[in-house]
Amino acid sequence: MANALRNDQPVPTQPFYETLFGGKGSAYCRDKTGVPITCTAAVVNKEGGNFPEANVYDFWADISSFLPGGAGGADTNQVQDNYWIGSDGHSNYNAGAS
Repeated sequence: MANALRNDQPVPTQPFYETLFGGKGSAYCRDKTGVPITCTAAVVNKEGGNFPEANVYDFWADISSFLPGGAGGADTNQVQDNYWIGSDGHSNYNAGAS
């Protein structure tokens, strides 16, 4: 999706977003005038500026109220923690270390 947006190419429908937001016509999947559109198109219209720059925190913060789980959707604190911890390029993954 980010590469398509960076190169001004059309973004193909992404099944992940269609499932995540409930499909065409759901609360999130509408254009500015309320006309039902695909959820992928809605993500591009509403969050397209976040993808080329990899603004993951902004993306999750913006969509959290539309995610399953009631008011507030996903645990935005978890996303924020991952954003801040992961943003400096370090990892604590130690599989295979003895």
